[in-house]
Amino acid sequence: MIGERVAGIWSDAMERVGGEPVRGLYASHGPAFSVDLSPTRAIFEIVRTESGIRSRGRIPFWDGAPGNFAVTPEGAFTRFMSSLGMIQDIEIGKPGFDALYRVKGFPAARVKELLAEPLAGLMARNAGLRLWSVPNWLLPYGTPKQVRFLEIWSESAVSRVERLVDMVEILRVIASRVDPVGTPRAIDEREVEDLIERLGRAGGMLADPWVATGRWDLDLPRRDAARELGRRG
Repeated sequence: MIGERVAGIWSDAMERVGGEPVRGLYASHGPAFSVDLSPTRAIFEIVRTESGIRSRGRIPFWDGAPGNFAVTPEGAFTRFMSSLGMIQDIEIGKPGFDALYRVKGFPAARVKELLAEPLAGLMARNAGLRLWSVPNWLLPYGTPKQVRFLEIWSESAVSRVERLVDMVEILRVIASRVDPVGTPRAIDEREVEDLIERLGRAGGMLADPWVATGRWDLDLPRRDAARELGRRG
């Protein structure tokens, strides 16, 4: 259970970033809020994983920009393996950041662009964060095929307002450097066909990862495709 002190810190951070409370997307074990990162929204929540309680923030974005990447805390072993050239560790040229984090991804030039200041500085002053892209095949059933998530994680339940506010700012910065879900796009015929196929299954229903928040506006293309499906009868 999350104590009153941590709940108060999350409430204070939510107020500072202009967020609003929501029910957690999945296994939420504490306070959760959404925050406007126009044209999309981020969800921040406390979740229970196999390795314990963690804090997570996430935004959906369109597949293909960027490629897969991961930023994780640098350890002695990974630093040694990187020095031998046995594992990838992209250095972005910021000593405070490069000493704390291991970066892997492709293409490397694009990853460097994503992590440029002020993002590198925000992560450097918050050691221990994890930032990565989650491929579509690891997402819940019903997630639109062209969508992935960007996620930021922190060990345990964040117990400092400043750290949680910085995590929000990190997603705000990176959302401005990718193509987040919420960006206006033309209706894709494949999306309409996918809706028809799902409705045609036994029990014909549509599953969507954003249903838990009750916000169709978080997935504008899927919403518009559903409207087109209704128009076609």
